[in-house]
Amino acid sequence: MTPISRREPGVLTAPAGPAYAPALPGQEGARRQELVRLAEGLLDRRSSSRQRAGHVLALSRALDWLETFAGEDWQDRWLHSGSDQCGHRWLPDVPPKHRHSLTTGIRLLIVLRAIRPTYAWFFASRLLGVYSQFRQHNHAAVFAAIEPHIARADTGNYSAYALTLLTHIAIVTGKSPRDIDTADFHTYRAARLASGRPCTGLPLAYEALQAIGGLVGQPPTLRQAIARGQHGSRASTATRSSTPGSATCSCTTSWNARRSWTTAP
Repeated sequence: MTPISRREPGVLTAPAGPAYAPALPGQEGARRQELVRLAEGLLDRRSSSRQRAGHVLALSRALDWLETFAGEDWQDRWLHSGSDQCGHRWLPDVPPKHRHSLTTGIRLLIVLRAIRPTYAWFFASRLLGVYSQFRQHNHAAVFAAIEPHIARADTGNYSAYALTLLTHIAIVTGKSPRDIDTADFHTYRAARLASGRPCTGLPLAYEALQAIGGLVGQPPTLRQAIARGQHGSRASTATRSSTPGSATCSCTTSWNARRSWTTAP
């Protein structure tokens, strides 16, 4: 989850839940002018002057709205807005013609790592384009290394889900995908189940991270990692007593096995 404000946590509209301090510094404390400059860098060089003006307007509207809330930085203000607890109803009461611009501005702030909404907010908001744009401008080399492993292993058309959930975790925790650990998978899975949504793509994402050298010292599959966390030493005993053909140690885990795990409690 995103961190509780250090200034006035009591004014939050609802409990914020467990705190997450970003693993890598973002732009939470950046000045408006700096965010505008960085946002312009997200545009294609071929963008028209009209597109650039719309880009700046969208960011300005999002910042104007956030400045109506108390906080030490943009993340604080986001938390004080109560948007994380509102799901798809997070949008303020603004004229309909301004809603698209405001949501575009929020997307830019996420990509710039100035705000980090919770998993629950992402699940409900369905903010289009934010994940691909985040990958393009943050940890691009790591995501590029992950993609072919996911594509080669995916036999159930789940590669997009796996890539999106890794992006989710990177945004919320502030981590590079290479530094994501099993605790992050546990937290994400719990958030998905709490929202009533399936955990599609989690095992595939786990195996892809291992393929690029992540999750060092962890079990070869997410199912085994979950079992280790839930059952402690019993998981080790079960692993030692499994039959030679039962273990899967690469991204070639069968789709049926992944499918059965994604809805398990």
